[in-house]
Order: sequence, then structure tokens, then C-alpha cells
Amino acid sequence: MKKFVYFLFALSLLILFISVLLIFLRDLTVVELPVEVHVNGSLGFGFDLNDSKLNFGNLLPGSSSTRYFSITSPYDFPTYAEITVDGDISSLLRFDDLTSFLPRETRKIGITVLIDEDARMEDYSGVVLVHFRRVYVEEFYQDK
Repeated sequence: MKKFVYFLFALSLLILFISVLLIFLRDLTVVELPVEVHVNGSLGFGFDLNDSKLNFGNLLPGSSSTRYFSITSPYDFPTYAEITVDGDISSLLRFDDLTSFLPRETRKIGITVLIDEDARMEDYSGVVLVHFRRVYVEEFYQDK
């Protein structure tokens, strides 16, 4: 009987620990930003004033381009944003994958597309995902 009580106590602690981890490690917000590039034999203008998408325009194999977007932390406490990419464009993009934010801070994030010399002539697209997560103050100031 005593072993069973210890087992239930240990199981309860494990469930509590997992619950706390799930609460603190989950995404607070995920911002999605569509992204695309057209790799072809002609160079086109890369201007796109659409702020709801990162459009790199037409690029030649062996070229690169950088686009910037601004993002604001909507929270009254320090956060960090982890950036990931889904889609066939993911292998072409370079960026800082982790950025810390002060409360309500706006940051300018740069994303560069690098087209290999032997890249296929086609359209590449995907979604940039910005995952806001809670950060503890001690961790935040160690990064600064």
C-alpha cells in the first residue's frame, strides 16, 4: 500500500511538471507572412509595396536579395520570436532565427534569399512563421 501511495505521488509530480512545461513553452502568438521568389532567366523589378507578403520578385540563378519586415511584440512582458519557414522556399532563405523583444518593441527583421547557380527555373513560395514565446527576464538580459 505504501509503494502505491509513493507511485501516485511521483505520478502526480510528473503530470504537474509536464503541465507547467506545456504552459510556459507554448507559442503565445504565431504570425504568418507569405513569401515568394521567381527564379528565371530575366531580371525583373523587385519592388512590391504589399506589406502582407515578402515578394523577392524575379531573380537570376546565382543572385541574392534581402527584404525587411517590421514586427511588434504585442505583449507587456519580454518575449522572443523564433522564425521558421515552411514551403519549398525554405532552403533558399537565410535569417536570424531567434530575436528577443522588450515589451511592445518593434523590430526590423531581414530575410535574404540566396539562389544557387544551378537552381531550377521556377517559382518558390512558402510561409515565414514568427513564433512569439514568453521569456524570463534573466534569460532576456543575458542575450543583450
